[in-house]
Amino acid sequence: MSQDIIGIEGIKIYAYHGYYELEQKIGKEFIVDIYLTLDLNVSGESDTIKDTFNYEQAIVICRQEMEIKSKLLEHVAHRIANKIKAASSSVKKVTVRISKPQPLLPIQINRFFVEVNV
Repeated sequence: MSQDIIGIEGIKIYAYHGYYELEQKIGKEFIVDIYLTLDLNVSGESDTIKDTFNYEQAIVICRQEMEIKSKLLEHVAHRIANKIKAASSSVKKVTVRISKPQPLLPIQINRFFVEVNV
């Protein structure tokens, strides 16, 4: 069985996630990367979208889940991954990485991220 990957990187979404009340109040831009592991042999030969997973569906799921406030990015990432995996039996594994650029911390860091595999 093939272990091919469809990657969707750099989805920018303004959302209101965070452990601290201020984060949930003012929000910030998050960056989401999604990687789908599946067999792309059929669609590679057929050149037909019905033979693959339409990545636009993953983007819609991502946007819907990012709209739901959560304290932990782990929670959001698991929701996104589980919904994408449930959307198609052809998807064998989903990896979701949510990055929070310049989080509100007493020390300067470029980003914080959570990555889950379902």
